[in-house]
Amino acid sequence: MSKPKRSQRSTQGGSNANRSGTGNTGRSTTTRTATARATGNVAAVNAGRATTSNNRTQARAAYAKSRRRGAPTPWYKTAWATIGGPIVAIALVVTIFVVIATHSGSSGIGRQAVPANVLHDVTTISDQTFSKVGAGELTNPLQQIKPGVPILKDSAGKPIFLYVGAEYCPYCAAERWSMVIALSRFGTFSNLHIISSADAPEVFPDTPTFSFYQSTYTSQYLTFQSVEMQDRNEKSLESLTSAQNAIFTKYDAPPYTQSAGSFPFVDIGNQYVAIGAGYQNDVLTGSDWNSIASALNNPNSPVTQSIVGNANYLTAAICQVTGNKPANVCTAAPIPTLEQAIGKPAGS
Repeated sequence: MSKPKRSQRSTQGGSNANRSGTGNTGRSTTTRTATARATGNVAAVNAGRATTSNNRTQARAAYAKSRRRGAPTPWYKTAWATIGGPIVAIALVVTIFVVIATHSGSSGIGRQAVPANVLHDVTTISDQTFSKVGAGELTNPLQQIKPGVPILKDSAGKPIFLYVGAEYCPYCAAERWSMVIALSRFGTFSNLHIISSADAPEVFPDTPTFSFYQSTYTSQYLTFQSVEMQDRNEKSLESLTSAQNAIFTKYDAPPYTQSAGSFPFVDIGNQYVAIGAGYQNDVLTGSDWNSIASALNNPNSPVTQSIVGNANYLTAAICQVTGNKPANVCTAAPIPTLEQAIGKPAGS
């Protein structure tokens, strides 16, 4: 059976009371009185709750008002923000630019006079070091010109050593160390400069090296012609003569290289060509001029093995086109052995 509705339960309660007689009537009166009391108590409680609720609301409002009254003014509404804010912003921008300039700046250098100690170390390598290094761990970096080509000489009858490169070029940077060493055995440089190759993102950035720009070379055995076509920022610097351009175009091309017009390009008397550095650039990574130069009389140094080994090959090629002059250079070890390795000049 389902439960009766609230109105039905009240009616049934009334009928039971009537059946109960007087006693039930007293209980009914007591019930009504209790109900009245309960009703009054509920009203009182509700009134109390309402008062408490109102009090709480008023208290919250008063607290919020007091917080608003005592709260500090936001910084962005202050006079300091209005006046000092723009100044701070400008200072921050300036600081950012300074940091960027500092950290993205070049660690390399432009042309500077070669330090005396560096020039001394590069040009006074001992015969014992040349001999002990030999070819280093290098394979022959030279290619012979095809037979039938006469030795290229100047008007005075001296063989011509032609170098074409650029100051930005990291492979030229490596090759110049060996060239300065080899050529200094046959003559003397003046007005030689040190310089760094180009900054990143060029490979092997800021490689320490020399520049032949505006330098002079004096020798009774050969003529040195150098052309630094671009500076370290890849701006035009020097130009080839028509005769130099004819050699560069003819031999800095297949079959001597698959990348025509590559730097560095070395032509020794039109008998031997070297295209690209004769050794790996990474042996110079992290070094400076002083550390490289000071290591060159240590035949066990990887730097010496590479630079001097390559210089010995260049020396052997020069000796082949000068008729093995001077004898004190061309007959000293390991030059005769390397002359056999590179072959006799085709135009001799």
